[in-house]
Amino acid sequence: MLYTHIGACLVSHAYLLCFTSFLCQYRENATAQQIVDAAKKTTLQAWFDLCRTDPFARTLRYIQCPEHYTWQEKTHTWGRRRNSTPRYARTVGRMYSAHPSQGERYYLRVLLNHVHGPTSFQDLSTCDGVQCATFREACLTEASTNFMPSQLRDLFACSLAHCEPSDPRQLWDKHKHSLAEDFLHEARAAAGNPSLELTSEVEFRAIYSLQEHLLAWINFPTCQLRQPKHRHSPARCRP
Repeated sequence: MLYTHIGACLVSHAYLLCFTSFLCQYRENATAQQIVDAAKKTTLQAWFDLCRTDPFARTLRYIQCPEHYTWQEKTHTWGRRRNSTPRYARTVGRMYSAHPSQGERYYLRVLLNHVHGPTSFQDLSTCDGVQCATFREACLTEASTNFMPSQLRDLFACSLAHCEPSDPRQLWDKHKHSLAEDFLHEARAAAGNPSLELTSEVEFRAIYSLQEHLLAWINFPTCQLRQPKHRHSPARCRP
């Protein structure tokens, strides 16, 4: 755990580690138990352990942990703060950044910034009782419930631009109702029909909006989404 003083505020830098890339050092002739003992817990793994035993910790997000707990270097655990002086009362957490091109590491960071009290990597990637195969899938599923449609389209655009999904159309079909929710709401209000289903026109408007988000990230060809036919000509895909 690293600490940086910024003015009168103490900033705690939390480590970000994917479960697929854990490193530890041990002797060549070490026993299995010695290897386990040598694998020191990271702040994130210790946070999962804390959430399993501390009800209050489960109400917090990972980034909020340093506000209420201190990192114990000797035991590699989080301990509840006892000092309430202004110096510690203004402690804030900050995770190291992750670029969207880093794939799962980026989506792990997004989830940690929004999910309260996860107890493991598996718990973090579980939405509505179903464990997702990847952090990206979990992130999009979680965002479908908690993000505004425009925010979700921006996250979806980020995934298309930097993570190169194998089947963009399948990904779109899975989340299109959430991605087009605001346009569908407008269409229902205009038609006076609250039960109106997602039409090709509404889907077109959502894809056209998605293209604007894509242009902000990178020039991803939205023709891969097979835009539904519409009386207006869709924006051409650039080479």
